[in-house]
Amino acid sequence: MSGEGESPPNEEEREAGLDGMLAYGEKLNAARFQASALAKIIQGELEDIAARASHSLHDLLRRAKGDPTGHDAFRGRSRATLVAQALASLHGSGFGLVNSLVVITLEDDDDDQFCIEPVQGDNLLSLGLIGVMHRGGLLTDDVHAILTDGVDRGTSNFNPGDFVTNKPIVITRNMTATERLRARRASWCRVVQPRLPPGVELAEVIRVDNSDSSLRWRDAFDRTKAGWVEQNGVRKVATTRQSDVSDEDGAFWGFVCDD
Repeated sequence: MSGEGESPPNEEEREAGLDGMLAYGEKLNAARFQASALAKIIQGELEDIAARASHSLHDLLRRAKGDPTGHDAFRGRSRATLVAQALASLHGSGFGLVNSLVVITLEDDDDDQFCIEPVQGDNLLSLGLIGVMHRGGLLTDDVHAILTDGVDRGTSNFNPGDFVTNKPIVITRNMTATERLRARRASWCRVVQPRLPPGVELAEVIRVDNSDSSLRWRDAFDRTKAGWVEQNGVRKVATTRQSDVSDEDGAFWGFVCDD
C-alpha cells in the first residue's frame, strides 16, 4: 500500500527549502490519491447496493434482515439513518464509514424511495472520514499521519484569515440534496448567501460556523461590506496576501439581510 514504511516530514523538514517542500508534496499527493480512490470505490459499491434494491428502503431491509417489520416507526432524519444502517449491513462496513461517504435523502418522512448522493470534492477527504477509514484499517498509520499533520487542515476547509472567491457556476439539470438545502436556507431572510454578492471579487474569512457550514466574510478591499456565505459556494484563493483578522473581528455575529 502506498506510503507504507514512510513517515511524514516534521515541520523542520518541510521548511528545508524547495526540495523539501516538493518531496513532501509528492508524499501528500500519493496519500490523498490512495484515500480518495479507496473512498470512491466504496461509494460505487454502496450505489450498486442501492440500485439492486431499486432505491427502496423496504427492499433494502428485506435484503439486509429478511423482515422489515418496525421500519414504519421511523420518520425524518431517523428514517434516512435507517437507510444508511441497512447499506452498512449489506456492505459489511460500519455506519460511520457509510455516513461519511454518502448523503441519504427521502423526499417525504414516510417515503419508501431514497436517493444516495456521494460526497465529493474537499469533503471527500474530511478529517472525519480519514479518521473512520484509519480506525477501520483501510488506511495505514503513515498515510493517516500525513493526511492529518496539520497542513491546511481544520474543523473545515476554511479558517479565519483565508481569502475566498466565488466558485464557478456549474449548471446541472436536477438539484442535488445539498443544493435544495442551500436554496431553503437562502430564503431565511437571505442571512446566509449561496455566493458572494456581485462586485465582491475577493473576501476575507473572519469567522467559520460549522454548525450550518457558513462563513462570515468581509470585502478584502472595502471593509464596510460584509455578510455570511455558504462554504460550498466559495473556494480559497492561493495567495501570500496577509490577513489581519483579530479576535474582535471573529467575534462579530451580526446578520446582514441584503435587499
